[in-house]
Amino acid sequence: MRCLLFFSWITIVLLVESTRLAHGQMTAVLTGSVTDAMSGKPMPFANVYLNGSTRGTVTDEKGFYTLAGLPLGTVEIAASFVGYQPTTQTIRFDNTTLQKANFSLKPSEQTLDAVTVRGNPKQWERHLRQFKKQFFGEPFGGQCLLVNSEILNFKADKEHLYATASEPLIIDNQALGYRIIYALHHFDAAASGDVYSAGTARFEELKPENERQANQFKRNRLMAYKGSIRHLMTSLINNTFEQAGFMVYQEDVTKMISLESRTITLTAAINDHKRLIPLKTSTAIQPGRLATERRLVSPMKLIVFYTNATSSFSPYPDARYAYTEMRLPRGQLQMTVDGVITMPEGMEAKGSMGNDRLSTLLPADWKPEGVDKEALSNSQLATQGKLAPPTLAWNGSRRHSTGDSRYWLLRCLFTSTNHSTPLATGSG
Repeated sequence: MRCLLFFSWITIVLLVESTRLAHGQMTAVLTGSVTDAMSGKPMPFANVYLNGSTRGTVTDEKGFYTLAGLPLGTVEIAASFVGYQPTTQTIRFDNTTLQKANFSLKPSEQTLDAVTVRGNPKQWERHLRQFKKQFFGEPFGGQCLLVNSEILNFKADKEHLYATASEPLIIDNQALGYRIIYALHHFDAAASGDVYSAGTARFEELKPENERQANQFKRNRLMAYKGSIRHLMTSLINNTFEQAGFMVYQEDVTKMISLESRTITLTAAINDHKRLIPLKTSTAIQPGRLATERRLVSPMKLIVFYTNATSSFSPYPDARYAYTEMRLPRGQLQMTVDGVITMPEGMEAKGSMGNDRLSTLLPADWKPEGVDKEALSNSQLATQGKLAPPTLAWNGSRRHSTGDSRYWLLRCLFTSTNHSTPLATGSG
C-alpha cells in the first residue's frame, strides 16, 4: 500500500513539474473520466484531447484520463469514441491548479440505427468526390488522403449534399505532414458552392520518409500559415503586421462617399474621404487576463489587405490585394500571444481570410520558429489557387455559418469562389 501511495505521489509531482516544462511556459493539467451516457459505465480507451491540436490522451481501463501540457487561458476539450457522439467542454485555466472535467458520451444515431443502406455505388462515389473537393479545399486538397471513406454516408436533397460519418474521419495530409482525426458533426454542401461543416479535430504528426520530405512539410506549413487570420493576429500583437505584408484599417462608416463616385481608390478613401483610418496597435491590442493573452479591440469594422497575394474581391482598383472585412460584434476578441483566437466573441470575416479549409489547417500548438519567422517578413506566397469564403463567422470556439465560421476550426462556411491569388515569385 505504501508503495502504491509512493508511486501516486511521484506521478503527481511529475505532472506538476510538467506544467513548468512544456514549451518553456506554464501549463495546466486536466483529469476526469469518460462514461457511457446510457449505462453510466466507464469507457476505457476513449480519446480526450485539446480540440484543434496535437495534445491528447486516452482513458485507462477504468475510464479515467490525465491530460497534461494544456495552455493557460480558455481551452476547448473534446472527448470521442468510435460509435459515440463526440462532446466538448470549454474550460478556463487562470493558473496551474489541477482541474477536473467528466464527459458522458451518447451512442451516435447511426449506431442506434444499426444498419445504413447504401444506394447506387456510382452515385456514392460521385458524392465522395464532391465531398473531398469541398471539404479539403486548395491548395493541398489533392495531397489529402481520406483513409476510411467507407464510413461516410451521403444524402442529396434540394440541391444540397449532406454527409454523415459513423466514426471519426482519418485524413492524412501528406502536404503538411499531419494525420487528422476529425469527428464530423455536420456537412452541408449547396449547389451554389456554399459549404457548412462542423466537427472537432486532433492532430498526429506523420513521420517523414526522409529529410527532403521533412523540409517539404516545414515549407508547406509555413505556406498554409501565410496570410491566415492567425498570421495577422500574431503580427498585430508583435506590431510587425506591415513587415509581414498586411495593411490594416478601421472603417469609419459615418464618412459617406458620394454615389456619383462609381470607383474610389484606396488612396482617396484614406486621404480624401477619411473613411479608412490606419490601425494603431497601441490602442487596438490590449492586455488579457493573463500574460499569455491579448485582446483585439475595435468598435469599427477592420479592413485588411494582404499584399503578398492578389484578389479581384478588393473594391479598390489601386489595391487588388487579398482583401478581408472583419467585424467584431462585441467590439473585441480574445487570443493567445501566438495569435490563436480563444474567444472570438462572434467575430465575422468576409473575403480572402476565411481560407482555412482542411488542407491548410494547422494545429493550434504549431508555430513558426527560428528562420521561419524571418521568412514571414514580407515574403510572397508561391502556391496557386487558395480559396476564400465570402463570410466566416466565429461564435464560441468553433466556426459556423450565421447566414450573413478555431483554430478552433471547427465550424465553417465556405464558398467555391476564389477571391485570392498569390503573387508569383520573381524568376530572378
